[in-house]
Amino acid sequence: MKKTLQKTWLTIAAMAVTVFACLCAAAFTMSHPSNAEAVLDGEYSYTLIETESGESAYKVAVRTSMRNTVTKLTVPGTFNGLPVVEVADNGFVSCPNLQYVLLSKNITKIGNNAFMNCAKLKHVGMLNVESIGNNAFALCKVLERLYI
Repeated sequence: MKKTLQKTWLTIAAMAVTVFACLCAAAFTMSHPSNAEAVLDGEYSYTLIETESGESAYKVAVRTSMRNTVTKLTVPGTFNGLPVVEVADNGFVSCPNLQYVLLSKNITKIGNNAFMNCAKLKHVGMLNVESIGNNAFALCKVLERLYI
């Protein structure tokens, strides 16, 4: 009887540890989604990435539903406690009314076609950008200034 009781308690303890581990994993996943998941917040869509140094960060894009309405954007430096370091490929492509963009100092990369076909884009502030992808500003016919 005593051995049966000990086995029962061990089984209960093992189940409790398993449940706790699952809850912790679920909480982490909710606060830091996988690479494939985009998290929508305000005007932006954030996708979790791994930087070249192996750290977690986000890349940013404008929400698809906002493309036709945005005129000015200030891209934040952090989201969900992690840095926003990159403008996604096609991240702001074809925003017909976008005129002004200010990128945070954390953003070091602008992806391919990032602002392509933003016909009214006039000014872009990018404080620490080190890499600009192909056609990032193609078809931005009234682009006057890039502030670097």
